[in-house]
Amino acid sequence: MLGRDKAVIRPPRSKADQFGIVWGAHPIWIVFDDSDVANAAWWLQRIELAFPVLAAARLRTALFFTEARAFTPMTHSTVDTYLGHLLRVNVPADKVASYSFHSFRIGFACALLAANCPYDMIQALARWRSDRSVAIYARLNPSDYAAWVAKALQQKTTSTTAARLPVIDAHDAVATFQAAGAHFRAAAIDDDAAE
Repeated sequence: MLGRDKAVIRPPRSKADQFGIVWGAHPIWIVFDDSDVANAAWWLQRIELAFPVLAAARLRTALFFTEARAFTPMTHSTVDTYLGHLLRVNVPADKVASYSFHSFRIGFACALLAANCPYDMIQALARWRSDRSVAIYARLNPSDYAAWVAKALQQKTTSTTAARLPVIDAHDAVATFQAAGAHFRAAAIDDDAAE
């Protein structure tokens, strides 16, 4: 059933959490969807079925490896090489150097922001230690930016700050009312005298 089954990944410590005290207790949950050819949980299942690792041995065995019999962990340089090949097939040649594996994390943060995900949740899901990372990497999509500008242009605003409000001096108001009162009293006296 879609949504019920999930792959659960407990990532290792990272440079943002070297002692495992910030994100160490938080696994990553990925919904299994065998109808999506790019679904990560589906691909992880295929790896596990093709190269089974039993029980506690999984904790000591690299999930991604370069040599199947020894389960030799994949190195950063190998991952970067694979990414380079992938990019050369899917991205214009002059744009390849603009991407790294960090680009996926940034893209994820941008997609979360576009889905109206709260900043603190984006920080947790992207596993950033600082909320400053969210402000830097969770960028508005051009269409979202344009939509908000269009909405703003349709608004009628009447808000102001206290500094922009007119000054009402109580002394001037009292003096004005006193002068008006005196004028009306004088007019009343003149009316009485005329009778």
